[in-house]
Amino acid sequence: YKYERYVHQHGLTGEGQIITIEDTPIDYRHPMFYDPATKLEFNRDMPNHRKILYYASHVGEEEWRAAIKDDDHGTHPAGTLAGKSVPTNDTHSISPLFDGSAPDSKIVYAGLYGNVTAIELEEMMNSHNSRISSNSWGDTDLFVNSLNHEYGSLALRNPQSIFVFAAGNYVLYGNFTVVDPGGSKNLLSVGYSNNPVFLHKSL
Repeated sequence: YKYERYVHQHGLTGEGQIITIEDTPIDYRHPMFYDPATKLEFNRDMPNHRKILYYASHVGEEEWRAAIKDDDHGTHPAGTLAGKSVPTNDTHSISPLFDGSAPDSKIVYAGLYGNVTAIELEEMMNSHNSRISSNSWGDTDLFVNSLNHEYGSLALRNPQSIFVFAAGNYVLYGNFTVVDPGGSKNLLSVGYSNNPVFLHKSL
């Protein structure tokens, strides 16, 4: 399916914006992120990389390559948000039709969710002039006051930034699909409105 990108037609493509993502690893070799002219290096500023300005990693490249999985979740939200395909000479080229919602934005990868403190996230965002924090995750314990306080305080200290969390990831919990820290009053939780599981239950 091809969806019209109405905001793109009005010049809203994410240009000049930097999105900080905390999730499982992003596969930077994917055509949505790969830069044939700039080698990606962990834990170093890469101002000339076409897509990723910083990639935090607690492991080296060899260990990263051994651990990365085809279905690692981080690649999915990163592509949905900021992916922009680059032509390659192999069979893995991706059509521009699948570019992200903000294809001209850039990415700061903060690291594996749960392993990044709010202070570390704050430092990475502010040092890279990032004003958008994307977190497509939540705690499986549903209500975690310590997480609410940690990320709520982070948002309170940084009114220039928006901190977005996923809603709906834990549909098996029934109606309780906004899980912490997405339940904090200072954060924005976003979910998809057409839920096939609940639609099926209502029939």
